[in-house]
Amino acid sequence: MSSSSSSSSSSHHADSTSSYSGKWEYDVFLCFRGADTRHGFTSHLMAALSDRQIKVFIDDMLSKTESIHELISVLSKSALSIVIFSKNFADSSWCLDEVATISQRMVKFGHRVLPVFYKLEPSAVSDDSGSYAAAIEQKHGSKSPGDKKRWMDALKAVAERAGHTSQAIKIDSELVEAIVIDVLKRLAEISRRVKFDHLIGMDARVCEVEQLLAMDVDDFRIIGLWGMGGVGKTTLATACYQSFVSSGKEIKHHFVQNISEKLEKQSGIEGMVYELYSILLSEANLNYMDICHRRERLSRLRVFLVLDSVETISQLEQLLLEDKRIEVHELLREMAWDIVSEEEHRSRFNKFDDVHKLLAVEKVKTSRRFSYLNILKPKEKHRSAFEKGSATEGILLNLSKDTDVHMEANAFEGMTSLRYLEFSYLENKYGASKVHLPHGGLITLPNSLRWLEWQKFPSKSLPSRFSPENLVTLCLSGSLILKRCWEAEQQLVNLVWLDLSGCINLVAIPNLSGSPKLERLLLEGCKRLIELSSHVQDLHKLVVLDLDDCTNMRIFPAKLNSKFLKKVYLSNCPKVTLCPEINSQELMWLDLRDTPIIALPTAIYNVKQDGWLLLCGKHITCFPAISASLKRFRLCHTLIAEMDCYDDHQLSSLPRFFLLELVGNPKLKSLSRHIWNMFSGTFHLEDCPSIQSLPEISQPVTGLTQIYIKGCRNLKSFPTSINNLKSLQILRFFETDIESLPPAIVELDQLSELFLHSNKRLEFVPSNIHKLVRLSYLSLAGCSRIKFLPELPPNLLTLAVSGCTSLQALPINIHRLGWKRLYFEDCPQLDTHLPQELVLNFCNHASSNLHSQGVLQHSGSKIPGWVAHKSMNYASDSCTMVQLTLPNCTTKKLIKGIAFGVVCSSDVGRVGISITCDCSIGTSTVAAASWSSPSFGLGRASQSDNVYIWYDKNLLGETKKGIRDEAEAWYERYAGLTVSFIFSLQPDEEEDVDKVKSIKVKSIGVSLLN
Repeated sequence: MSSSSSSSSSSHHADSTSSYSGKWEYDVFLCFRGADTRHGFTSHLMAALSDRQIKVFIDDMLSKTESIHELISVLSKSALSIVIFSKNFADSSWCLDEVATISQRMVKFGHRVLPVFYKLEPSAVSDDSGSYAAAIEQKHGSKSPGDKKRWMDALKAVAERAGHTSQAIKIDSELVEAIVIDVLKRLAEISRRVKFDHLIGMDARVCEVEQLLAMDVDDFRIIGLWGMGGVGKTTLATACYQSFVSSGKEIKHHFVQNISEKLEKQSGIEGMVYELYSILLSEANLNYMDICHRRERLSRLRVFLVLDSVETISQLEQLLLEDKRIEVHELLREMAWDIVSEEEHRSRFNKFDDVHKLLAVEKVKTSRRFSYLNILKPKEKHRSAFEKGSATEGILLNLSKDTDVHMEANAFEGMTSLRYLEFSYLENKYGASKVHLPHGGLITLPNSLRWLEWQKFPSKSLPSRFSPENLVTLCLSGSLILKRCWEAEQQLVNLVWLDLSGCINLVAIPNLSGSPKLERLLLEGCKRLIELSSHVQDLHKLVVLDLDDCTNMRIFPAKLNSKFLKKVYLSNCPKVTLCPEINSQELMWLDLRDTPIIALPTAIYNVKQDGWLLLCGKHITCFPAISASLKRFRLCHTLIAEMDCYDDHQLSSLPRFFLLELVGNPKLKSLSRHIWNMFSGTFHLEDCPSIQSLPEISQPVTGLTQIYIKGCRNLKSFPTSINNLKSLQILRFFETDIESLPPAIVELDQLSELFLHSNKRLEFVPSNIHKLVRLSYLSLAGCSRIKFLPELPPNLLTLAVSGCTSLQALPINIHRLGWKRLYFEDCPQLDTHLPQELVLNFCNHASSNLHSQGVLQHSGSKIPGWVAHKSMNYASDSCTMVQLTLPNCTTKKLIKGIAFGVVCSSDVGRVGISITCDCSIGTSTVAAASWSSPSFGLGRASQSDNVYIWYDKNLLGETKKGIRDEAEAWYERYAGLTVSFIFSLQPDEEEDVDKVKSIKVKSIGVSLLN
C-alpha cells in the first residue's frame, strides 16, 4: 500500500533548521568513548549541534564515580540520545553501562536513540562474533555472565535502530551534517508530539482521518484537508503524522513542511522531487535519470507522505506518482473538503459529462462540493459546466489541453456558495488568455469567494458588483489587460496574499489600508505602476514585498513597519532612489540590483540571532558592518572595493559565519585581515576579478571547514600559512591565476577534497602531497600546464586530470590505489598504453568488492576486450542496445556486478552527461544503472572520442537494513533469459540538451563481473 496525505494551510511550522523547544532540559544526551573520538569527530559534532542551538549533555559531565541513578536522572531529562560506537567503545565498562541504561529507557519509556557507527561496521557492535563481543570477553572477563548478556542485549537493541555510519558517509563533515539534520527532524517530531498533548478533541479528529487512510488496506489513497487559513489543517495533519510515527509501523514516511516556500528556495518541483526520492529511498545526490529509474522501486514501497501548504493542484500532481485517483468525499464536517480514492468511483473529472454530473449530483451527503475541471469538450459546452452550481464551493478549471473558452457575462450568477475559484494554464501560443469575456466583462463574481486565482485575467477590472470582504487570496498574475482591480475602493479585510505580478498595464493597486492580514504583496513586472501608496508601510504582517522589474516605480513609502518582513525585491527599479527603512529583525533578502540606491536600511545591522541575509546592489560601495549574530550572508553584484569594516574589531566581536558568500563584486580588491576568524563553516568567493591576494592566516583557525574560490582570475597565490586552517576539509580553487600551491598545504590533516579545476598557470603540485592521508578526491581538470604528478595520497579514491593537455606521466603508485573514479580524457601527451593498463587494473578492483560503483573515463575509440558483449555502430544512427543471456542459478554466486562500456563522439563542446542503462526482459524493466560524467567546466571538445567504463554492484537485488538479500536478485529470478541493455544519454544541465542530442554513441558493451 502507498498512502499519501496533503494539507493546505496558512499556519507555519518551524523550519527543520530551527532549534527545538520542548519540555526537556537537554535536547541530546551524547554517549561516546572519549579516548577514541573526544578530540576529533565528537568535538566536531558537538560544535555543529551547538551552532544549531541544540543543548547537549555529554557523559564527561558525569563523574565516573557517580551512581547509575544520576545517569538515569539525566536521561529522563533528555529528548534523545546519540551513541557513537567507535573501535574501542566496548573496552569501557562505563560506556557499556550507559548503553544498557539507554536501552532500558528505550524499551520501557520509548526513549529515542540515534546510533552512529564511526569507522566500524554495525555488525561489529551487534554480532555475537563481532569485535565488541570479543572485547567484552577479553576486557571484562571477571564480570558475571548476567552483566555480559545485559551489555550485549543492549548493544544489539541500540544497533538495530536507524542511524548513521561512516562507511556510508566517509567524509566527517558530511556525516556530522547528516546527524545534525536527523537530530533536528527527530526533535521537531518530539516537539510536535508535546505540542498536541493539550489539544482537546484532537484524538477524535485524528481517528477520523486514520479511518479514511485505512493503513491496513492494500490501496493508494490521497486525503486532502481543505479549508480557510487558521482552521487547523496543519495542526490536524501534523497530529496524524505524529500518531503514525509513534505507532512504529515499518513504512517509509516523511512530512514536507511549507511546501510552497520550499519550492521557492529549491529548484522548483524538480528539486522537491529529488529531495523526496532521496529521503524515501535513503539515497543522496540523485539526478534526473536516477529519479526515472528509481520510480519503480519507490512504487513497490509502502509510503506515508504528508505535504503541508500545497497551494495548487499542479504541485500535487507533479509530486505524486502515476495511477493517482481523486474522489469527492466528506471529511470533518467543520474543517474541510477532501479528495479520497476508491475503486468504485470515477478517478478524475476529465470529461465534460463527468463535470456536469458532479456539479448537479445529490448523492454526496454534505452540501459542500469541490470540483476539479479539466474540460476537453468544445467551447459551446463550457458554460453549462457552471449550471446547477448553487451548492458548488470550489472550481479549478485546467485548460492545459484546451482551446479558447468564451464565457458569458453571467457565468457565475447563482453560485452563492463558491469559495474557491482557480483558472490555470490559460495562456495560448500567442501569450494571451484562453478565456474570453464579453466586452463589458463579468457581471459579478460570488461574494462568498475566499480564493480567487485567475491567471491572464481577461478584463480591465473585476466586476463592480463583486464584494471581496471574504477574499484571502487574490491572484490575477500575467494579465495583459488589467488596469486596476476595482474602479471603486473595496474592503479587503481578510486578504493574506495579493499577486498581481506580470500585469504590465496595471496603473494602481487596491487600497490596502484595511488589509491588516496581508503577508505577501507581489507586483513583479508591473511596468506601468508608478506609485506604491504609503499605506503599505502599515501592513504589520507583511512578509514578502516583490517589486522586481517595476521600471516606472517612483513613489515609495519611507518606511516598512512590518516586524515580520523577510524579503524585499527591488531589482531593476531604476527610478527608486531611496531604500525604505525596514523595521524588521527577520530580514533575509534585500535585492537592490539595477537601482541607484546607495544608503542601506538599518535593518541589515539588526538581523536576529542565527539569521541570514542576501544583499545585492550595484551602487553599494561600502561593506556593511552587519550584525555579529548573522550566520549566513551573501553579498553579490556590488561595487564594494574593500572589506575593511572589521579590521579594528576585537576577535570576540567578529561575526561567525556558517556561510559567507561574496559573488560578482568586480571592484573588490581586499578582504579583512580577520577574514579567517569569521567562520564556523564555509567561505565562498566567486567572480571577484580585482582580488590579487588573500590575507595571511596569522594564527590557528578551527572554524573554517570549506573554501570555494572561483573566477578570481587575477588571484595569484594562496596564503603560505594555509596550514593554520586546522579544520579545513574541502578546498575548491577554480579559474584563478595561481602558479603553485603553498608547501604548507600538506599539513592540512583534515583535508579530504581538493579541487583545482582550470587553473591555467598552475604548473606544480607539491611533491609530498602524499602526506594528505585523508584526501579522497583530487581534481586537476583543465590545468593545462601540469606535466607530472608526484606520488599520490594513499586513500585517494577519485582523480580527475581531464584536459591536462601537457601531462606526460602519472605517478608511480597509481596502479596500487583502490580507485573509485578516474577521469583522464584529453591528455594527448600520456603514453597510449596507459589507458589499457589502468582499465585492466580498474576491472580487477571492480571484481574485488572494494566499492559498489566505479567510473573510468579516457580518450580512445575502443571498449576494453574483457567486456564480453558489444554492439558496434555501422550506421548513421547511434547504437543503443546490446543483449546477453543471464547465467543459470548455479553460477549466481560468481557474479559480483555488471560492467558497462560506451564510446561517444567528441564533435561537441564538453558537456556534463548522464548515461543510463535500462535492463529489460521483454517490455519490463527489471533493473537500471546510471552514471554521470562531469564537464569540469572545460567547455570544449576533446581531441578524440571518449571511452566511458563503469561498474555497478547495486543491480544484484534489493537490500534490507544494509544486507543484500540474494533471494531477491533480479538476475537469479530471470536466470537463463535474454536481457536487453538499452543505453541513453541525457544532459546534466538543461541548456545542454541540443549538444547532447548531437553526441553519437559509437559502441556499447556489457559484461558480468566474476
